[in-house]
Amino acid sequence: QDAADRAGKRERYLQGMADICRVLHQRFRCSILLIPHSRGPSPGENDIPITSLLNERIAGSIPARSIRFLRGEELGSPDRVAASLKKCDLVISSRFHAAILGLAAGVPVIAIGYHHKSEGIMRMMGLSDFFTPMDDLSVDRVVARASGILQDSAALRERIASAVSNGGPEAPDSP
Repeated sequence: QDAADRAGKRERYLQGMADICRVLHQRFRCSILLIPHSRGPSPGENDIPITSLLNERIAGSIPARSIRFLRGEELGSPDRVAASLKKCDLVISSRFHAAILGLAAGVPVIAIGYHHKSEGIMRMMGLSDFFTPMDDLSVDRVVARASGILQDSAALRERIASAVSNGGPEAPDSP
């Protein structure tokens, strides 16, 4: 994969995520919590630069009071990140561990996967319909899924709680 291809994928991802944030804020007046989940060790594994770019892109169209960007000490431990996620109505994550933390907190998750692990955890939890491959990131599809969750999440939250406590989706009842 050459540098131009990586740059193009990064741009499509950033534009898609910015559009998703804008549309969801516009429709639901929701707040946006940006968490750079991975911080290294290599530059490709450091989410701070790309999360900063996403923050810059949405800052002009979403009021500052509606955007929270966790940085530095605010990030703290996984427990602190999980506590922040628990307050959310929805987690949209392109990081595997952030998706797991969101699900463990009982929060509906839409996983945008660049790696097979995200698809695997969503399938294991019986939530495959809430997985989107990063290479096929569709703003309309993610917004439609998010809209359904934000309008009525009670049943999905029960499904998640059951799957988390059972280590996966409930097995169908035997006859």
